[in-house]
Amino acid sequence: MKKKSLLFICILFICFSIYGQDKKEKKVQWSALPFAFYTPETGLGFGGLVNANFYLQDSSYRPSTMLLGGAYTLQNQLLTYLPFEFNWGKNTYVVKGEVGYFRYFFNYYGIGPEYREDFEVFTVNFPRFRINALYRFYGNHFVGVKYNFDDYRVVELDPEGALLNQKVPGYQGSLISLGGLVHTYDSRDYNFSATKGWFITTTFEHNGALLGSNFSFSRITSDIIKYIPLAKGQVLALNLYGGTTFGTPPFQEYLLYGGTKKARGYYEGYYRDNALMMFQSEYRFQIWRRFGAVVFGSLGNVGPSLDKINPALTKWNAGLGLRYMINEEDRLNARLDYAIGKNTSGLYITFGEAF
Repeated sequence: MKKKSLLFICILFICFSIYGQDKKEKKVQWSALPFAFYTPETGLGFGGLVNANFYLQDSSYRPSTMLLGGAYTLQNQLLTYLPFEFNWGKNTYVVKGEVGYFRYFFNYYGIGPEYREDFEVFTVNFPRFRINALYRFYGNHFVGVKYNFDDYRVVELDPEGALLNQKVPGYQGSLISLGGLVHTYDSRDYNFSATKGWFITTTFEHNGALLGSNFSFSRITSDIIKYIPLAKGQVLALNLYGGTTFGTPPFQEYLLYGGTKKARGYYEGYYRDNALMMFQSEYRFQIWRRFGAVVFGSLGNVGPSLDKINPALTKWNAGLGLRYMINEEDRLNARLDYAIGKNTSGLYITFGEAF
């Protein structure tokens, strides 16, 4: 029996910011950060991030952002990504999404809520394009459409693993071409690390042959986040997330439990299934100047459907984290989190809050 826990060590070499003209002149504000990292899955890797904040509207409204990132590991893995968000028309119009290409491998532990020590590794290359186009129709309510494209090209499987021998849907690869409807309520005061307000997103998505995919399934998700200011420099963040899938998705498109944003401490996709429900909370407080800390925890589970999620198999996590605010004006943090869960633990060093 083989057990492997995720270890993530990231060494930050240089952190600097290059500023254009002041905010009143609405020029671009730049931040750049080269870094190195190490995990048991990737070995030693190197990468860099460049972030640009700018205004397509008056600077009293929300800025637009673009972040270009890339990383390469000594095991010949490649990750490139360009997330973006454009806001204009007094925050009436929002277009956000991501373009990327990934050459990577993942651990597969099976489908369902049961704990397993064994896993297999599969290698996949995939380009990615995701976009949401939203229109503010009343107050802080936005409605719009979304599109996701992922071309999962599985290039290597364990010849003795379950994916190949059980012919799990998606084991030969899958082309995801998914359209959907989105409703968002957004009253946050900051994009990266809000101190007050709500951020609620509900989606209905369909993936099928009409859009060019070789799989047919639909999905409904709801992500509810509330930020509560407690005192100066202190915020309580609460997050309730749920979703369910209908049809036959490939295994790459099941709802995934774990990762850097949901249920830290669990390998992303350690548990996967058609349905997922979880609640997480995080207490955030300032320590000194740009330095802060957090205490967090969560409860959740997966199942074949929402009504068949087994409470007896509920997963938990708890953890501590440190923060350093790279950009005070927009409240962009570098974060270090360590979390433990049921039969697992994980260390994370990355950028932006989990939620």
